[in-house]
Amino acid sequence: MVEPVFVRNLSLLAGYVAQDPFVEWHGEKISEYAITFFDVAAAQPVQLPIESERKDCLVFRIDAGDAFSVSREVNGKTGYPTPVIEKALGVPATTRSWTTILRLVKKYAGKQVETLL
Repeated sequence: MVEPVFVRNLSLLAGYVAQDPFVEWHGEKISEYAITFFDVAAAQPVQLPIESERKDCLVFRIDAGDAFSVSREVNGKTGYPTPVIEKALGVPATTRSWTTILRLVKKYAGKQVETLL
């Protein structure tokens, strides 16, 4: 079995951090901020936002193979964007917590982004 691999340039991730794509969600009752990676060339087009059936996950932005989402707790369970995105786009995907991206950018992009975190 072959598993897909998604690679992103550190400067792209640092650019996302500088943009703060979750700024409009600060102050909301959000359990998790996430970014999901997928193959944009193989994905079918979708209209945003994409929301899970349980209303516990909302994908609000897609940029060339990167989807940004927020998750909420519903009935004691927090939503997860990977299956929502895979179903909507028809392609494999992998999700990382936004805090993981913040740590990677801080560690490897150096002092120039430290003030953004």
